[in-house]
Amino acid sequence: MTNWASEEELSRDKAVSAILLHVICGAYFWEYLISLNFEWSLLSGQKRFRWPMLVYFAARYLALFTLIAGIMSQTVNTEDNCAALYKFIAFGGQSIIGLTSAILTIRAIAIWGLRLYIALPLGVLMVGQWVLLMQSLSINVSWDATSRCIATTAKPDILEASFIYAIGFDSIVFLLSAWKLLVPNDQRTPLRDLLFKDGLVYIIIVLLVNIPAAVLLSLKLNPVMNTLPTLPAAIISSIVACRAVRRLYDFNFSGSTSILGIVSHNNQNGRHTRYWHNGPSQASVDAQDRARPAALRIHTGLL
Repeated sequence: MTNWASEEELSRDKAVSAILLHVICGAYFWEYLISLNFEWSLLSGQKRFRWPMLVYFAARYLALFTLIAGIMSQTVNTEDNCAALYKFIAFGGQSIIGLTSAILTIRAIAIWGLRLYIALPLGVLMVGQWVLLMQSLSINVSWDATSRCIATTAKPDILEASFIYAIGFDSIVFLLSAWKLLVPNDQRTPLRDLLFKDGLVYIIIVLLVNIPAAVLLSLKLNPVMNTLPTLPAAIISSIVACRAVRRLYDFNFSGSTSILGIVSHNNQNGRHTRYWHNGPSQASVDAQDRARPAALRIHTGLL
C-alpha cells in the first residue's frame, strides 16, 4: 500500500504537480493568444462593451496571472516569497471558480428576462458561494531546504465544500437556463441552440473536473494531493466559460430575420426595456408576445 505521507511520495507528487501545472499553462496561454482578437474588437469599438464583460475580463486575466504565479512558485528561493505566491495562487484559484459561475449566472438571469424571482435567488446563491470560497483561502506554508515550499490548506473541509457547492450551483443555473430555453419546444432558434449547447458543454466539463477534485480533497492523502486538482479545475472552467462569452458575442443576431427580432417597448411601469425575441418582424413579435406570454425574452443588457 502506498504511504502517501512519505518523503518519497511527496517528492513524486510534487513532480506530477509541476508537470500538470506546465500542461495547464501551455493550454491556457495558447487559448489566451488565439482569442486576443476578441479583446481588440472590444477596445477598438468593433463590438459593444457591456458591463458583464468586466466579469469576463476578471476571470480571464486573473487566470493568466495566477498561472504565472504558479510557474514562479516552482523557482522561489526564500520562504517569504513562497508564502506570498501561494496565498495569491489560492486567492486566484478560488476567485476564478466564483467568476466562472458568475458568468453563467448572469447569462441565466438574461435568459429569464431579468425576472426578480430568478435573479434574487441566484444572487443569494452566488453571494453564498463567494463567502464559502473566501473562507477556504486560509493556507499554511512550510519550508525546508529539501522539499522547498509546500502549501497546505488550513481548512480542507471548507475547500472541499466549495467544490461541492460549485457543482450544485452550476447545475442549478444550467437547469434553469435549459428549462427556459427548451420549454416550449416549438420556438427553437439558432440562438436557443447556441445558449443551450454552451451551457451543456460547460456543466459537463465542470462536473468532469470538479467531481475528481472534490473526491481527492475528501481523501486527504497528503498536502500536495490536496491542492493538486484545485487550480487545473478552476482554469479549465475559466476556459469554457470565457469561450461561451465569445461565442455569444460572435453570434450573428442580425443575419436573418427568421432567427430573431429586436423588441423595444415601455412596460406597465413606464420603464423602457429592450430584449431579443423570436420572430420575423416587430408586428408579428408583438402579436406573438400577446398570444404567448411565455415566449423567450433575453435581456440584451446582460449579454
